[in-house]
Amino acid sequence: MRTFVDAKAMAKTLRQSLQQRDIDLSHSDCLELVAQQFGLANWNVLSASIDAVQKEKLSLKFPEGWLAHTTTDPEFYRYGLDPQNENTLLIECTFNRTAGVELSGIRQAALFQHVSAESFRRKRLRFAVQLKSIDVDRGALFLRIFDQSNRELRWEQMNLNDDLKVSNGLKPLVGKHDWTLKEIIMDVPGDAALIRFGIFLEGFGQLRARDIEFGRAGWGVKANTDGNPVGVDPKNLQLH
Repeated sequence: MRTFVDAKAMAKTLRQSLQQRDIDLSHSDCLELVAQQFGLANWNVLSASIDAVQKEKLSLKFPEGWLAHTTTDPEFYRYGLDPQNENTLLIECTFNRTAGVELSGIRQAALFQHVSAESFRRKRLRFAVQLKSIDVDRGALFLRIFDQSNRELRWEQMNLNDDLKVSNGLKPLVGKHDWTLKEIIMDVPGDAALIRFGIFLEGFGQLRARDIEFGRAGWGVKANTDGNPVGVDPKNLQLH
C-alpha cells in the first residue's frame, strides 16, 4: 500500500490517468493535488515530511569493524545493525519495488571487512553466514584475496548465471528466503596479503545476516571455489 512517502509515484499515476481523460496537468500540479489529498497545504510541506522520514529511515547504528563499500549508494539503501535485532546486519533498499522508482544500471550496497592474510596463507579458508531475504534481486556473500600490490589473486561473488558455481553451493538468494546458510570455502595462495569479505544486496529488497563465521577450514572440508588448491602434503612425486 502506498503512503505519502510514495507521493511522486502517485503524482505520476495521477497525471497519466488524467491524460487518458484528456486532462493535461503538469507533474508539479499533480504533486500539489497529492499534497492536498493528504491534508497538507502544498507540495513543499509534503516534501519536507518525506525528507524527514527518509532521514530517519537511513539512520541505523553502524557496527564497529565493518565498512560500507564505495559502490554503496546511500540514496537507495540503508545499512547497519537491524533495529529489531542488533546481533543482525541489515541492508535494505529504501524504495519499494511498487513505488515506481527505477534502479537504472546495477544498484547495490555492500558491507565488508578486510584483514591481513598472513595467518591464512596456504590454508583453507571458510566464510559462512546465515542470510535471510525479502523480495531481493540478489543477496549473497563475497570473498576476495589480494597480494601486496593490491592485485586480486582470487575472488568469489555468488553468481546467478554460472551453473558450475550454483552446483558448488554458491547460489545467491533471490526473492524471499528464511535463514539460509551460505558459505565460501577458498584456498589462500602463499603470496596473499589482504582478504576482503562481506555481504551485498543488489537491486530491491531486504537482506539480513547473522551468525557470521570467518576462519580456517579443515582439509577435510572441500573448497567450493575456483583456483588451484593448496595441498597439505606433496602428492604423486613418482608421476604414476
